[in-house]
Amino acid sequence: MTVVREPDACDAVADLAGRVAVITGSTRGIGLATARRLVRRGAWVVINSRTDDEGAALKDLDLGERTAFVAGDVSEVAGAQRLVDLTLERFGRVDVWVNNASPNVKVDFFDQQQPADWHQTIDGKMFTTINCIHAVLPAMQAQGEGCIVNIVSDAARVGTAGESMVSAAYGGVIALTKSLAREFARHRIRVNCVSITLTTGTPGYERIIADEVRAKIFAKIAAKMPFGVLDPDDTAQAVEYFVLAKRVTGQTLSVNSGLSFPG
Repeated sequence: MTVVREPDACDAVADLAGRVAVITGSTRGIGLATARRLVRRGAWVVINSRTDDEGAALKDLDLGERTAFVAGDVSEVAGAQRLVDLTLERFGRVDVWVNNASPNVKVDFFDQQQPADWHQTIDGKMFTTINCIHAVLPAMQAQGEGCIVNIVSDAARVGTAGESMVSAAYGGVIALTKSLAREFARHRIRVNCVSITLTTGTPGYERIIADEVRAKIFAKIAAKMPFGVLDPDDTAQAVEYFVLAKRVTGQTLSVNSGLSFPG
């Protein structure tokens, strides 16, 4: 077991000194932006992707000394457990877990989908989150504290045409977030959710702009965003808030540039 180093005097911010955070799907986009923010706060951060190849480019990024990379496909139960086990082996604890990984699924209008598409979407979007939470909970229970942040699409909160199954799957994650927040408050484990819209520099955004029809639809939606299209750090800021907010749990925070409001 590795003992986590306390921050040096030169560390600029140390709110999360000695804390260990795991961010799934974090070699790019939102996950990487979140990793940067938590490292700046003094945390040790485990960055994850499906394969070692996806993590190879990290050596060229200036992430500092407080990062480690662990490959593992968290859409599989064994992959999620491996990520937890290797984190505990290296750092001895897991204080923060961010469910950011989101396997690609077919996005289409409901009447054009088949049962296989529904199962793929539910498995990819909802069970990836369930796998990870189920794997990390024992460690957080043993510590007597922990913070879990689930990142979902705002389609789950407001509904989006052409994303019915995504809305349904992530709607399940929002409901799960609320239930787990109540169930594990006795262990001082906080569970919250960040609900976002399309974000530049992510696979979902790249798929949208590559599709002529969807790109036109998105352009109309983007025009209704008073503060412009999101970038990865917008979501990272919201995750950072939940990590630092010690008495906030069971909440869903929409980060959608004013496109819609809770209701």
